[in-house]
Amino acid sequence: MLTVTIVAGVSNASVFLPLALAGSLAHFYKQRQSFSTWTLSCVTVFLASSSHVLVGIGAAGVLLYLWGYARFKTRRRYLLERKAGFQFRGARTNQTNADITHVELPNWMRYPDVDRVEWLNKVFVTGWPYLKKAIEVGNSVLGSVNPALDAQKPAFMSSLSLIRLNLGFQTPQIASVKYISANTLTDEVTLDVEVRILTDKKTFAADLKMVSHLGAAVCLSLRELLLVGTLRITLNPMAEFWPCFGGISLCFTERPLFDFSLTAAKINIANVPFVSEWLHTFLYDLLHDYFVWPNVLNIPLWDEHGNRV
Repeated sequence: MLTVTIVAGVSNASVFLPLALAGSLAHFYKQRQSFSTWTLSCVTVFLASSSHVLVGIGAAGVLLYLWGYARFKTRRRYLLERKAGFQFRGARTNQTNADITHVELPNWMRYPDVDRVEWLNKVFVTGWPYLKKAIEVGNSVLGSVNPALDAQKPAFMSSLSLIRLNLGFQTPQIASVKYISANTLTDEVTLDVEVRILTDKKTFAADLKMVSHLGAAVCLSLRELLLVGTLRITLNPMAEFWPCFGGISLCFTERPLFDFSLTAAKINIANVPFVSEWLHTFLYDLLHDYFVWPNVLNIPLWDEHGNRV
């Protein structure tokens, strides 16, 4: 009904058309008492569309929807950060008797084989500028991540790759570490590390390049990464040359808490409806398919002859 009325108003049809339409609808539904309501609605929409007011109302409605969705995403991010901070703070600090009734005990308090490693966070603060530079400059991470991205790319893309990585100044935080008993059939060292990565908004960036089958290319920048979970780190194979292992295997023991923002030309497209949900689903599935146990990301450092990979 409203569609026909809008078309009539835009095409400057007779005002009797919405009146006739209102009468027809009231007769069809056998509700004579609603004739005045149908008439008022049809005439209002007709007049608005004939003066092009409806276009402005529609545009305002779209803008209000986008604004509401952006606020929803901001609120969701705030709640995720609070949840991550609450869980991680509980995992790093002692709980009083009053807190124990409300907060789940951290792993290092529940299990005697899980150790607090506050000292390791202090080591990270001092060594992070050098460690992050070694990760960014080296090809080990890019060479391991890009095959996973390319294998998981959508059908409309010809390639998807990570072209630049800047880990920023915010250091990862570690709540506890658990040593996993070594498999007697393999020579390796395995640790389960409770980690939280909450990057700063200005310096962290992971730039992705997407190329379509038509040749069009676009660069996206992943920022404001939030990642909280138990990371399993395996050093293997063990070797007789420094640093005494040939590679690192990484995976999460279960699905981590994960969030991010994604920008293109300085526009946060993660706040765009439908696009945001598709991107979150795509990257979350990618994380689950390649980095959650039993799926493992292998990063080789040296070959069997002691040569750098």
